[in-house]
Amino acid sequence: SGRQWLSGLADYGYKWHRNDSLFALINSALALAAKDHEHLARIVVICVTIAFSAYMAFRKHADDRSLIRDVFILLAGVLMLSPTIYPWYIAWTVPFLCIVRSPGWLLLTGLTALVYVIPIYGEPDIRLLTYLPVSILFLASILRRRALVHEEDKPARAV
Repeated sequence: SGRQWLSGLADYGYKWHRNDSLFALINSALALAAKDHEHLARIVVICVTIAFSAYMAFRKHADDRSLIRDVFILLAGVLMLSPTIYPWYIAWTVPFLCIVRSPGWLLLTGLTALVYVIPIYGEPDIRLLTYLPVSILFLASILRRRALVHEEDKPARAV
């Protein structure tokens, strides 16, 4: 039974993908250049995950809130790079949303349930319905944050 468990884990790691996000983009880009693009995409994702994890591990934190934010960002990043994203994977991040404000991620916690609306085999691609609104909300949040920082950097005008 131990070998079956390991072979099942290996199959999951090497073959499965479902409802993927950034992994799908990386895999599609590599498909233009490599025949074994899916295997190569998994290697790229593992390397990016290790590098991102190392970077986040050595960041300085001013307080507990910034540490919690960075743990959330790390977990979210790893999930987005994963070739398989099920709603319960995203649910692991819900406790962080009590502290970290992320409207895009909050929307994702609901939209990932769309994976259950479609049959497992012969599914139409619903990733666009899931990730496009979330991406737009993430982009809007980033632009809003940059605008606020830019406003704070401007010198005050004398009246």
